[in-house]
Amino acid sequence: MMPEDEDAPIVVRGYRGDAPPTPDLVAIVKAAHTRDTVIQIFDAAAVVGRDHLVHAARLARRARAEGRHKSEDLALAVLVYASGERQIAKALARMGAPEGRGLALAAVALGGGAEAALDTLATRLGWRRDDAVLEASEAKLDRLGVEASLRAAIPRGRWPDLALERVSLIDLQK
Repeated sequence: MMPEDEDAPIVVRGYRGDAPPTPDLVAIVKAAHTRDTVIQIFDAAAVVGRDHLVHAARLARRARAEGRHKSEDLALAVLVYASGERQIAKALARMGAPEGRGLALAAVALGGGAEAALDTLATRLGWRRDDAVLEASEAKLDRLGVEASLRAAIPRGRWPDLALERVSLIDLQK
């Protein structure tokens, strides 16, 4: 099943570990891509729950299928949607994987080989699975540009919905 297929699996995982310099990480992630799987890595400090990345992946996939997103790279489209930023440089600054040691990272994989691709990537990089890094927080919403007044308007348990709204609004930006 191809990553672009509407019913292809979307797998989201949290990790802790070290991230090599960006060019090296990009090469390792691209090597983990297969014909049927695409992966994107994020700074978990900007991920507001598993649904945040699943929603972004679905919208990116749909936008590409409808010809509304020009990127040839589905993984890059997922990053743009997840960040709520149309410009790639801003999207990378907001949510791109950082470099360094002892980091909290998030990964999303789309396609038939998603589980295996993430297992391979984590093993190669020595990352330890920790889905707790995906949990929502006030700081994460701040980083996504969700204002305090919006958070104050809804119960804390609904805060992840604000991230989903931010992702959905990307199609309205020009």
